[in-house]
Amino acid sequence: EPKVISWVATGLELEANKIPKHGALKLFQRFAELGSWSEDKEEAAAGILGALGELLQLHEEDKITLREWLHKEVATGKLYWLRQFLSLMKQPARPKAPLGAAVAKGCEVLELLCRGQEELTTLLHRHHVLVAVGNR
Repeated sequence: EPKVISWVATGLELEANKIPKHGALKLFQRFAELGSWSEDKEEAAAGILGALGELLQLHEEDKITLREWLHKEVATGKLYWLRQFLSLMKQPARPKAPLGAAVAKGCEVLELLCRGQEELTTLLHRHHVLVAVGNR
């Protein structure tokens, strides 16, 4: 249920330092599984991505793990997280919708994963990520 996910993820964002090891991977996977967008799912995405961003800032090992997952995705073309991220970027803005928060937090997560990672960044360019973000 997206509303429950949003509520839980927002709590996780506030208490990121208490999330067990590998919690970032679970959030990463959960975002990829959200599916077609609705206002409830956009709200859930904002919470998930916010908590994920906090974890990536706190735990270098989570950042390394997620970089490896994302690198594997883009190198093999079997896109899950990236497909969901690109889909989020294509959503039209609506007044009073949580989309802006999800987009901002998604971009922050991507930036944290890509910082200093030339090979990963090059692979993401091939999937037109910069164009998708720039069109927002």
